[in-house]
Amino acid sequence: VYDFADKWKKSGITALVSPQWPHAAPKSTDVGDQGTMGEYSFIWNVNGYPSGVMPVTNVLSNEESFTDSFNDAWTNLIKSNCASSAGLPVCIQVTSFSFEDEKCLGIMRAIEK
Repeated sequence: VYDFADKWKKSGITALVSPQWPHAAPKSTDVGDQGTMGEYSFIWNVNGYPSGVMPVTNVLSNEESFTDSFNDAWTNLIKSNCASSAGLPVCIQVTSFSFEDEKCLGIMRAIEK
């Protein structure tokens, strides 16, 4: 944890903007299988970094499919989430350093505007 914090501070990062999921908001039918995709946010929770999630756009009707070369369980799960997903929110997460919650919220507010 200390090495991680040291690297963050030395890099000069104010906040990190990243995806919340590798696709749009999950469908309720797939949430149980999707729990391990939480690694996109677990790292911040475990290390005590404030992180907020916000929608930035919605899935368009021409974006309702997914393919990759792996064709594994993750591929099938993401394909399921993409099918009939038009209108679902696509979210980002904003993460700031420990105890800098106000920075996180301020950056989210700026992105929102």
